[in-house]
Amino acid sequence: MSNHATPHNPPNEHNNNNMPNKNIRNVFDMIGVIPKIIVPIFIIIVLYLFVFKPDTFQSGTKKIQKVINTDKSQKEGLLTWEQLEREKHFTSLDEALKNPDEVKVLKLSGQGLTEIPEEIDQFKNLQLLEIQNNRLRSVPENINTCPKLQYLFLGKNRIKKLHSNIGELQYLKILDLNGNDLKILIPEIGELKDLQELDLRSNELTELPKEIIGLAELKIFRLAKNKLTQIPDFIEKLENLDLLDISGNLSLDFRKTIENISKIPHLQTLEMSKVGLSHIPEAIGLLKNLKVLNMRGNALIDREKQQTRELLPKTELEF
Repeated sequence: MSNHATPHNPPNEHNNNNMPNKNIRNVFDMIGVIPKIIVPIFIIIVLYLFVFKPDTFQSGTKKIQKVINTDKSQKEGLLTWEQLEREKHFTSLDEALKNPDEVKVLKLSGQGLTEIPEEIDQFKNLQLLEIQNNRLRSVPENINTCPKLQYLFLGKNRIKKLHSNIGELQYLKILDLNGNDLKILIPEIGELKDLQELDLRSNELTELPKEIIGLAELKIFRLAKNKLTQIPDFIEKLENLDLLDISGNLSLDFRKTIENISKIPHLQTLEMSKVGLSHIPEAIGLLKNLKVLNMRGNALIDREKQQTRELLPKTELEF
């Protein structure tokens, strides 16, 4: 046996000295990979929001706009429908004139009025005006003197014309003109940017002005029992429209009307009762996104009804 001890190999100083450098390089390599991962993900998200599902971005924008509008309403002292229900309801003009600044709800229905009282301009805080079942023949110029008006009910009168100043009611949400004698809808109606419900049932309208495309917030549009021959193609611009009622219009061109209605992007309910339908036009299949279609009061045989069920399997049909 050799007397020489087995030499002890010292650690490889060169390798050990490189280890920190390797670790640092690994970290930087990992950091370099991050952009390669993030950029494609970012591109996918952008494509999803703006191309494949643009409604997602738009709905977000609408929510922001709703918040802005809510803040604006609060600053203007506007009340919700529920809050107005709890306010004092004035039913006498004389009583209301004693403290005009306190009047937010004024109900003068069924009082035999032939015109909207001139004193209406004294109610600067008026938000709900109801003058139904009277004998009004027009909506006067001074209607714009109620700057906070949100709800205007003028149903069952004899109104033949509206003053253009009605377009200045910037906070109007509901306009009820049901049961009057309107033959023309003035273009200024399209200036009611906050309008959510427009009731024009039982009038004498034969056409709609193109300016209605300005009703960006309109959700409910009632046109039953008029003399319309078709619903125009620009109806598709009413992107928030949820319910459309065209019942009782006996002169409609159904093929063209249905084609145009089918382009309304978010329409859920179509009321089409008593329109003189004796057979189902093929265009009815275009209404596949509807949730409810009411065709009651039409002379449809069972075969026609079954054909409609087959064309619209996901729609609740009412015959």
